[in-house]
Parts: sequence; structure tokens; C-alpha cells
Amino acid sequence: KCVANLGLEAEVRDAFSESGLNLALMHRNPLSVVPSTCRLSRAFHRAYSDVDVDMSANPAGLAGMMMRCLNYRINHPSEVFHDICYDNVRTDIQSVIAGIYDFCGVTPTDQTYANVMRWEAENPQNKHGAWDYSAEAYGFTNDDIRREFALYAAWVQSEGICNWAD
Repeated sequence: KCVANLGLEAEVRDAFSESGLNLALMHRNPLSVVPSTCRLSRAFHRAYSDVDVDMSANPAGLAGMMMRCLNYRINHPSEVFHDICYDNVRTDIQSVIAGIYDFCGVTPTDQTYANVMRWEAENPQNKHGAWDYSAEAYGFTNDDIRREFALYAAWVQSEGICNWAD
């Protein structure tokens, strides 16, 4: 889920080549991710500066990172990835946990599920308040995001990973 690593799959593979690395990728609708990333970035920058950073190029920049990731996967078909749709984390966490454990060759225990369910109950989404953001607040539109992420969104849909409806 860490966008700081997005598009750096080759480098991550090289850094951990001897450890039997398994790569799992979280897929979240760019219509929410891009403005959210801008909101987080702006909050970070404001901690250190009174000058707001121009975020209008973020859809293209983030889409470029995602396309680098996708191109890596296309060019390395023998490598196995585990894809997780963020929507399923919110609606079917037990299946997500089962899938991750299976991908790593580990069997979850009843205690595993109990721990996850307890954590989920104690930490609901927006526990500390929801962020309010929109594409327009950062100098672009949802149509800009759709255009920049069109190939990725089509791939996610064709692979049956997520079905994002606007």
C-alpha cells in the first residue's frame, strides 16, 4: 500500500533477491487515491513550509509510477504477485487475510482471525475523522485522473482484481 515503493518492483526484488520475496499489491481506485495523496502531501509540506506545493501534475506522476509497476509485471510474467482490492479490505477482510496467508504459504489460525477482527472493531475507518478532499482542490479533475490511469484501470478490470464504478 506504500506508494513510495510503487514502480520500484525491480529494485525491491534486487534488494531482497535471496530471501524468497513475495510481493503483494494493494489496488485502490485512483479517483480516491490521487486526491488523498495530494492531501497527505500538502499536510506534510505545511509542517515545514508556508508555501503550498503545486499538485496539478500529480495524476500524471502517480500514473507514471503505476505504469512502471504494471510494465514490470508484464515484462516479468514468471514472477508471482498477490493482488488485493482495497474495497475487499473494507468489506471482506477475512478473505483478504486468508488470501495473503495462502500466498505466503502460511495457514492462519482462529486466533489470527480473532486478532484481525478485534483490531478492525477497535479501529474503524475514519476513527480519527475523515479527510475531505477533491481533485479540483489540487488543480485537476476526476476526468484528468481517469485519463491518466485509463490503462491501469482497464488492466485491473480485465484481471478481475477490482471493479471500480464511479
